[in-house]
Amino acid sequence: MKRLAVTLGVWAGCCLNAWAQTSPLPTLSAAEPMRFPVKVERIESVAVDGKGNAWFCDRGALAVLGFTPEGKALGSIKPPNGFQNPLLMSIEGDRLAVEDTNALLYLFSLPDGKEVGHLGPISLYNPAMGFLLTPHRYMFFGRGCRKESDIPTETSPGRTMTLFSTDLKGKDLVAAEEGTSTEEQLLSTMLFDQGYGVRWSDTLWAVTKCLPRQVKLVDEKGTVSKRSEPLGTLPKVTMADVTDLERQASISHSAPRVCGLLKVGKLLGILWQKPRPQEPQLEMEWMDGDLKVLGTTPVRLPSPLAPHDHILGAAANDRGTLYLVLVHRTGSMADPGTSTVYKVKVDLKG
Repeated sequence: MKRLAVTLGVWAGCCLNAWAQTSPLPTLSAAEPMRFPVKVERIESVAVDGKGNAWFCDRGALAVLGFTPEGKALGSIKPPNGFQNPLLMSIEGDRLAVEDTNALLYLFSLPDGKEVGHLGPISLYNPAMGFLLTPHRYMFFGRGCRKESDIPTETSPGRTMTLFSTDLKGKDLVAAEEGTSTEEQLLSTMLFDQGYGVRWSDTLWAVTKCLPRQVKLVDEKGTVSKRSEPLGTLPKVTMADVTDLERQASISHSAPRVCGLLKVGKLLGILWQKPRPQEPQLEMEWMDGDLKVLGTTPVRLPSPLAPHDHILGAAANDRGTLYLVLVHRTGSMADPGTSTVYKVKVDLKG
């Protein structure tokens, strides 16, 4: 009887594994341009709240604009003295954090848009490379240093943090990942160090970098509990590349790269953008809670991406709507470009 029970247990486990490997992935509808009920200028990023509302950072209007899942305008948010150059956002509960001019983080309550705090100016790390608002902390993904003498130079290596957090007042700095780095290593990651994150559970968040893609499940201080295998390699970057905007644009579009991380149902979706002529140009890679890759699904846009088009923002609500922010540029990174927001419907049943 005991041997039979063991045999049945092994059989059941094999069946479950086979089901997990063959179960259908979410299907994605063709992307359609979002029609806004109010004028928008240059959308830079998007975030969604727990009610399914979508909040868009309008870099042209210097404001954050909110819309219900049905598309009704909720109003605009800005600090009393206005934004200078708002870029990224993160939402936790009924609070919204907005990064401005790479040096300030503003904190607002939702949906009234009242400013309830700010952090900065920041000098030794860059929130524009990616951050998350958590219940009690800010988590940062880009490289940062504890002090100015830690910054790598041409002749001397430095010490940099690659995953770290502070409390909401910018104190209690905790580095979950930190190590020695050279200026060459720093340059190689500069164009591909953008980080992405999303809440995964009550106590864990999923984070990854643009390249290489390695998804990590972390707690509020960034302590890693699980990580996927890395995928992708960093192109070599020189100081001449970094100081030339045209070369920056060319290199940054030369390799497949992650441009979004989302929670969709019980799965993680990693959004990839691939350089032409690779097809599909946009693809969603799916992972389960064990960070195992389940497969990929193409993301279909109405027209092919131009050589310098780039997905700058992506978010999904729990109603099965995916928002994509696509920025069109002429080829120069100095060109702010124009933007289009697309909506994609997600069918979790496959």
